[in-house]
This record gives sequence, C-alpha cells and structure tokens, in this order.
Amino acid sequence: MNSPLAWDALICVAEPNQQLIVWSAEPDSRTYQGMRFLSSWAATQEGDSESDAVN
Repeated sequence: MNSPLAWDALICVAEPNQQLIVWSAEPDSRTYQGMRFLSSWAATQEGDSESDAVN
C-alpha cells in the first residue's frame, strides 16, 4: 500500500502570487522510494544538460 504524499504551500508575504510547494513522504515508504527515484532521474537529466552545454 502506498503512503500518502503530504505537501505544504509556503507563500511569501511580499509576493503572494509566488508559492513554494514542499512535498514529503514517510521514510522507507513506496511513495518515498518513488520520490527518490524521480529525484535521481531529474538530477541525471540536469547533469546531462550541463555537460552538453559545456561540450
């Protein structure tokens, strides 16, 4: 069973139209593992883009 994915929106008083959304999941849950996987995939994609720009 997947654990729920929790989130919180942080709003800057000076810029109320801008928000920072923070996602979290219980450690060692399937949801947490999925978030770690997506994070590692995104980090790999960023690294590929940077190396392409340098070459």
